[in-house]
Amino acid sequence: MRDARIVTGIDVGTTKVCTIMGRTSGPRDLEVLAHSLVPCEGLKKGNVEDITATARAIRASVDEIERRAQIAVRSAYVGVTGAHVTFENRVDTLDWVGKHGVITAEELTHVPETVASVGVAVGREVIHALPITYRLDGRGGIRNPLGMHTDHLEVETHVVTGAPSPIEQLARAVESSGLKVEGLVLEPLASSEAVLTREEKDQGAVLVDIGGGTTDVVVFRNGRIAYTGVIPVGGYQFTYDI
Repeated sequence: MRDARIVTGIDVGTTKVCTIMGRTSGPRDLEVLAHSLVPCEGLKKGNVEDITATARAIRASVDEIERRAQIAVRSAYVGVTGAHVTFENRVDTLDWVGKHGVITAEELTHVPETVASVGVAVGREVIHALPITYRLDGRGGIRNPLGMHTDHLEVETHVVTGAPSPIEQLARAVESSGLKVEGLVLEPLASSEAVLTREEKDQGAVLVDIGGGTTDVVVFRNGRIAYTGVIPVGGYQFTYDI
């Protein structure tokens, strides 16, 4: 929904589609208005194999929260996973930052999109570009350089990429259900936002999310993301083995 205070998220999993709608009341506060869970048979190991079946499950899940919340859904943030997802921790020089004397908030907001637009391997699509730490005039370990002076700024970024084809299939399934994709969110990253505290991330934490067809892993070190991975093994394999 285009109302800036209403946010809808959809987790299109191997066995089910989960949808949640909330109303924001602050930078970190969210009031949950409705949620739903609908079985889905259109995916295998996190990848869409049947667009029609997947779209049908998404539509059924969204219809349910629309009935509960009495709010129409026009767009949503969509979770993405699958073995095609990989990451790279890389360092880039930001020679355009700080040209006005100090590093500004506006300049920092453009850092992720700048990093995402360069140096991406052929056949890969950027899902996230998450700044980890900055190096200012040779001094590293800076989390937030806002307001600092510099002649040379570098940023270490956690760049998450995926294969274009699975991402396109997922987007097509969502759009076939009548919704616009507001943005893609790596599923283990979304899970970490839901269950890990800032203190746990600062101390170092590993989150393992075992789904029906995949197992998602995300690692935090010193409060910053350091590793993400998706293993194409999940609950289905455990059940069959047992």
